[in-house]
Amino acid sequence: MGEAPSRFAPFGMSRRQRRLRTTGAALLLLVAGMALFGARSPYFRSVASPQVTALAREAIVARRSGAAASPRAEAARRAVQSKLITIYGYWVACFLLTTGVVAVALLDVREIRNELLLARKAIWQRIEEEARAKKERAP
Repeated sequence: MGEAPSRFAPFGMSRRQRRLRTTGAALLLLVAGMALFGARSPYFRSVASPQVTALAREAIVARRSGAAASPRAEAARRAVQSKLITIYGYWVACFLLTTGVVAVALLDVREIRNELLLARKAIWQRIEEEARAKKERAP
């Protein structure tokens, strides 16, 4: 048995297309919201205050030279590092969601192409049937 007609059938949209477009729209809104939040939030603008950054640099220089850094400098380095990891993770997640939007759009395009192929096939079959009927009536 065939699939029950959707309430969107007059508009030529299948259930799969509706699901893909809803998913794509939701992902797109999520990505737009994340990008807007990331661009506007002060958390993403600077890594740390100048004093914390100076202490973190002190710890990095001490680690490279093989010396032990002060506990405050090491704590500052870890704080800056964790904030950077959080920021990079946020933007990687935003990028992956954007990739998901593109993937959903490509699936939607594939669905549209399949429907066009089936419609084209049906048109050619109808033309062939009409030509046969015309030939049978002609003798």
